[in-house]
Amino acid sequence: MSSNGNSASLSTDERLKQAYEILSQRNHNRPLSLKDVGTCMRAAGYSPTNTELKKIIETKLGTLYVHQLFDLKIIEDLCNGLKKRSEKEVHDSLRCFDYERNGFISAQELKYFLTTR
Repeated sequence: MSSNGNSASLSTDERLKQAYEILSQRNHNRPLSLKDVGTCMRAAGYSPTNTELKKIIETKLGTLYVHQLFDLKIIEDLCNGLKKRSEKEVHDSLRCFDYERNGFISAQELKYFLTTR
């Protein structure tokens, strides 16, 4: 982690490694499952859907096995060529939840959106 503790200042590679280490430790230092690979990639700023992730794996690795595990090197390879969303793209996509147009999304606004649509 950076010296100031701000994860926003980490590079994509550092975020990917940090997310991998956290998820791997949670799994007794074993490689990650498919579900955790998606979480790891999203923590690094990529945003593949589960379907896209499966297609990426099948394209780069061939067959996708149900209980397949992924180490950091494989996950880094899967991320090669993926477009990372810019901070502006993420901000713009969240703007629709900011009903009061004050730059914040309240828990109430987010809960309303997630439970009523």
